[in-house]
Amino acid sequence: MKEMTYGNVRNAFSGESQAYVRYMLYSEVAEDEGFKNVSLLFDAVVFAEKIHARNLLEISPDGVEASTAPMHSGIGDTETNLDKAIHGEEFETNEMYPSYYEVAKSQEESEAMRIFNWAMRAEKEHAKLYKIARDKVEKGQDIEINLINVCSRCGYTIDEKPPEKCPICGAPQTKFKEFSQN
Repeated sequence: MKEMTYGNVRNAFSGESQAYVRYMLYSEVAEDEGFKNVSLLFDAVVFAEKIHARNLLEISPDGVEASTAPMHSGIGDTETNLDKAIHGEEFETNEMYPSYYEVAKSQEESEAMRIFNWAMRAEKEHAKLYKIARDKVEKGQDIEINLINVCSRCGYTIDEKPPEKCPICGAPQTKFKEFSQN
């Protein structure tokens, strides 16, 4: 893997790992504040972020080290945490992954291109779900969500039954992990 793509893989791994831990903590806050379904959403996206980190680690030639990715400090209330989560997902979707994808493309790193593309598309869905949750929490309400499914291959997240095939990576329905209040 060429140096610039490798650096982007390392940075992306660091960012996904940070999101994984941050969202675990945000889930606890949401649960403590009585937003059980928002907590469930964070738990599902924690799983998706772990998948993104795993995929990045798998294509890294010799593991992944420290990063220069931006840090998002602090834990606030659920509304603040959702705002931070939306900002992080939109940064990855609009800035980080598109530029990383272009570097990988210019360096003909097809595996990195695939993983960056999958993560970018999944992060768009995470941002949409977080926006729905934030709009409800702003009104003091929990989101109306009973079921979330996450593709264990690419991290695509949906708040309903899984499709026959993942729209991002084509994985079969059996590759989805279900998150529910039951």
